[in-house]
Amino acid sequence: MIRTPQPEQPETRQQFHIISEEELFSVLGSNPGGLTAEKALAGRTRYGNNDISRVRKPPVIFQFLGHFKNLLIIILLIAAAISMFVGELINALIIFFIVIASVTMDFFQEYKAEQTADLLRQKILTRATVIRDGKEQDLPIADLVPGDLIRLTAGDIVPADARILTARNFFVNQSSLTGEPFPVEKLPGTANPGTLLTAAENYIFLGTSAVSGMATALVTKTGITTEFGKVAKTLVERPPETEFERGLKQYSYLMSKFVFFLVIFVFFINAMFRHGILESLLFSVALAVGMTPELLPMILSLNLSKGFIAMSKKGAIVKHPESIQNFGSMDVLCTDKTGTLTKNEIALVKHLDTEGNDCESVLLYSFINSFFDTGLKSPLDEAILRFRHIDIDHFRKIDEIPFDFVRKRVSVIVSDKDRNLIVSKGAPEEIFRICTSVDRNGSVEPLIGIVQERLDRIYQAQSAEGFRTLAVCYRSVPADTTKFSIADEKEMILSGFVTFIDPPKETARESIRLLEQSGIELKILTGDNELVTKKICEEIGLVVKGVLTSEDIEHMDAQTLSRSRERYDLFPHDPGAEEPGHDGPENKRSCGWVHGRWDQRCAVNTGGRCWHIG
Repeated sequence: MIRTPQPEQPETRQQFHIISEEELFSVLGSNPGGLTAEKALAGRTRYGNNDISRVRKPPVIFQFLGHFKNLLIIILLIAAAISMFVGELINALIIFFIVIASVTMDFFQEYKAEQTADLLRQKILTRATVIRDGKEQDLPIADLVPGDLIRLTAGDIVPADARILTARNFFVNQSSLTGEPFPVEKLPGTANPGTLLTAAENYIFLGTSAVSGMATALVTKTGITTEFGKVAKTLVERPPETEFERGLKQYSYLMSKFVFFLVIFVFFINAMFRHGILESLLFSVALAVGMTPELLPMILSLNLSKGFIAMSKKGAIVKHPESIQNFGSMDVLCTDKTGTLTKNEIALVKHLDTEGNDCESVLLYSFINSFFDTGLKSPLDEAILRFRHIDIDHFRKIDEIPFDFVRKRVSVIVSDKDRNLIVSKGAPEEIFRICTSVDRNGSVEPLIGIVQERLDRIYQAQSAEGFRTLAVCYRSVPADTTKFSIADEKEMILSGFVTFIDPPKETARESIRLLEQSGIELKILTGDNELVTKKICEEIGLVVKGVLTSEDIEHMDAQTLSRSRERYDLFPHDPGAEEPGHDGPENKRSCGWVHGRWDQRCAVNTGGRCWHIG
């Protein structure tokens, strides 16, 4: 591969998620009205195209000639040339034909795989809504430069790394980078110093997708300097030499040395016994040609071709055919969790009452809330509606109080024959705030200290098992009221909890069994937290020997990590050391467990101790 020059981008000097918006605009040379066409053109010249594979490939003819660098091929070509020189034209033609056929087959396989991979990479080359010269324009993402102002809505692919300036109910699925299956809320503002870029709520990444809401963002990084681009960069690099290639090269060196010394030895022996010099040379060359395995490259190409075709029928694209041999001799397999072992599809698991038992009424209230909610539909709502169909034709919607990110709950008001109900669903700590009673086996009891402790234990147990948890509550409302507001969310009766998880694939357990039978050890590298990953491992029958978190790895050198890898098979991104229910690192009275990381906003939201992963 021939790489084009890569101009320096401003991210080498700034951490965009922790600086103020004024400084952000200043560094990028932009303003709230977006770039002008002239500045954008200058930016393209300075930063290049917003292309994650900024690579100029050599001409096809040079790619073809590159396959002749194999030492065994070179030996055969030398032997053919000598055969031609001494008049053995037929032998020379045969060798040339075998070499050309073998090289052509190798080239065709690799070229076809490269073309297929290029088509896959081009699928992310979409268009983006950009504000240029104060007007919205629909431009190819390759035209974006740092400083561009972009608009995003639900369903959009994020076209570059960018800082959020405004947002409304904006959720992003960034599982392709972090492994987190749940959509992540993105908000404007400035992150605290020391906040990891991947944990910043005010930052979005190329290649992720907007699930809901809308936002305006300022592009900070483009092309291969983006987080996704750094990953994609490895796709266009020549892979490291495989054990198969290394073994073939060693064999070629051995053969070349053996043939060379044998030819010299035979030539001198013949010459010493007074055979003619030309006759001795011809005999030596014939011996060299006879000992060289002319058909070996052809046999290797045919075998690799057969493996390549067999894997393509299974949906696997092999860019580098020699890697098939490595794949066959594998003894350790590293895999992601989300979308690989799991379906990457949120599913409802339990519907628990205030005693921690499965309860149909909790499921009914959850279904009513999700069914009649016409606002922001989350994957959790879809999971509830998908879990089981419930006949609620006798319910009629009266009003709703939409979800917002302050209350973190949504309420619907429905009528059912002789009564009207308000049903709320949301983050447990926010639902607890508006509840004064609990539904215990059909009877209503006050929400007092001992009851609160029981609810906390149930909630903590679900969190410890890696479940995402929501709480559900309800109460009767006057029949003559038709308009409702947030003020009506009070004196509610807690019905119970609904819990969710990204379930494992049906084939995961069988795949792990087959790997074990083949003597292949499985190691999981995931961006999700330890509790969730352990739960998935338990469900698919994978015994976890040890856990090594990203926080631990950051403090290890290469040698220590190499020695440690034998003892661990789970490598989660989240530290996972603090279990839900422990006090936070800074505020000893308030903590949060949000998407696998501590969130100090709980100090504001709850004013006290809390346990949650939502």
